[in-house]
Amino acid sequence: MRNNILHTAILLFLGATIVVGGWKVVDYSSTAGAAGEPVNGDRLPVGLQTEGRGLVVAVVHPHCPCTMATAREFQRLACRFPDSIDVLICAFCPKGESDSWIETGLIDVFKRVPNTRVVVDRDGEIGQQLGVYTSGHLLFYDDRGDLTFSGGITPGRGHEGSSAGATDLLAKINGGSTYSTHPVYGCALRSGAGDQR
Repeated sequence: MRNNILHTAILLFLGATIVVGGWKVVDYSSTAGAAGEPVNGDRLPVGLQTEGRGLVVAVVHPHCPCTMATAREFQRLACRFPDSIDVLICAFCPKGESDSWIETGLIDVFKRVPNTRVVVDRDGEIGQQLGVYTSGHLLFYDDRGDLTFSGGITPGRGHEGSSAGATDLLAKINGGSTYSTHPVYGCALRSGAGDQR
């Protein structure tokens, strides 16, 4: 009898642990990172402009596992971009690290997209200038340099698949002009800057 009670208690404890653990995983994967607001309003910062071409800016932490889903989704979307779109990947690199610190599989996925250039975002200075705090945050500036999209393109942290953000980004690239935002599911770019999960 005593053994049955002990076994039942252990099973109840293990079951509760599994339920709570599962809930924590679901909660984490569906919690967006810190939202940002561009410091320069809705205009492209000086030095990032392109000559009469649309520009997608992706601010990423090259070691964030969540952002690989963003890179893959972006690669799939890019095949539907017009040729008049340029892509700038701002890859966070902490002070004291060499530029080679950003060379990861994540950056390689982004590099496969046509018209893409990667810049080292030393200690997140460009991200700060853009008001971005979470890895995987994309911004789209139209051919006039106006910001029309700010946010993420995945349905959750590390999850690939269709999302309202991805659909909206394509609409903006293909001529939509109304500004919109979407949640970004990724890691904080810098300590003390938003979500620290």
